[in-house]
Amino acid sequence: MASLYQSDRNKYECSCGAWDSLGLLYFCRHCSVTRCSSCVLVELDCFLCQNCLESAPVTEARLKKNRCFACNFCPFCATVLTKKTCVNSGNTFLSCGVCRWSTRDAGIPDQSKTTTDWPMPENPLSKRLNEISGHFKDLETREKARKEKDTTKRRTNFGGFDASKFSDRFGVQKMIQARKKAIETPASTVESHVATADVPALPDDVFESTAAIQLPLNVINKQPLVEETTLLPVRLPLKGRKAIRCRKCEHHLLKLDYSPNAINYKISAFARNTIPEIRLSRGVELVVGQQSSILLTLLNHSENGMQIILTPDADDSAFEIVTESIDITLSPLDAADVLLGAEESKYSAASSSSSSNIVFQRRNRVGIRLDLCPKVDFKCLPLSLKFKNIHTTAKLETSADWKMVKVRVGLDK
Repeated sequence: MASLYQSDRNKYECSCGAWDSLGLLYFCRHCSVTRCSSCVLVELDCFLCQNCLESAPVTEARLKKNRCFACNFCPFCATVLTKKTCVNSGNTFLSCGVCRWSTRDAGIPDQSKTTTDWPMPENPLSKRLNEISGHFKDLETREKARKEKDTTKRRTNFGGFDASKFSDRFGVQKMIQARKKAIETPASTVESHVATADVPALPDDVFESTAAIQLPLNVINKQPLVEETTLLPVRLPLKGRKAIRCRKCEHHLLKLDYSPNAINYKISAFARNTIPEIRLSRGVELVVGQQSSILLTLLNHSENGMQIILTPDADDSAFEIVTESIDITLSPLDAADVLLGAEESKYSAASSSSSSNIVFQRRNRVGIRLDLCPKVDFKCLPLSLKFKNIHTTAKLETSADWKMVKVRVGLDK
């Protein structure tokens, strides 16, 4: 029985031809088509700390090396460290509430209460790494300028035109001078390491002695050269908050609110809020050559009423259609009716030809019965779902158009 409520049983067709569950699809209102994860563009909106919820733009997060300077976690158990105040001096230190490790064990002095960025020891190889990074950036700039010079065609039909008499209105001369300067500037030199044959021998006790403590795998990955030295707190990494755009029209389909504390969406174009959801009400056992009934439930999660025409796919030769189509109107989802327990829908109605196939009507959902005669054993029921929104404003109602999506209902247990 619990398998009937699984959202991945029923598949909806995307505009690209892929099939996915309704909860993983989006609906672009500008293109009026469904979009899957392959039809959208995922971009980073901003970065934020999962502990203090401090947000930072992409450029600032890159300068901070995607780390929060105010939050740290324990090098042993990866638990976020908390500040504790010393009673005598009034200074603070970081302590782990799980394994009781503190910065005093690492020999880090206590800091004042006003300290927000906890000091970290500087890497002794940072100067060397910065030199190598600057050298490669210089090589990248020179190579890029050389490629732009080779690809740009030089014009020779200026005649007596003197470019120095005219002002650089569009900044072309500045761009050319910057490219020329990047090529003519001598490349930076970095002292290279020289291989030597005089390698000092290791002492014998290295292969016999063992470390005093057993480091967990998490510590070895983050601080691989720690060996028997004191462990240091690790800065908490920043998490990226994503925004989703349509690949065709580049409009936002999903965007969170500006405040990192808010959990609501500023823009949300989930397909579940536009396309009616189809569920299998009861398990069905199909017998080849005998007429069977399949009970389905239609739900409207949108804020507007919806007119639906449900038709079995006639192109499929696995069954013979008995119920041609069902035409029904569903009321919108009203939170007040759900709280008050109202059972009657506001304007849910069915056509005269479809009234015999309606099992029940309750608020924004309706139960229907499809009669068909299977010719062969099949585990998937193909349906064509045609729907349009019913707006309360007369101007919007005239502009509402029909939309269609194909659905595959899984019948296997």
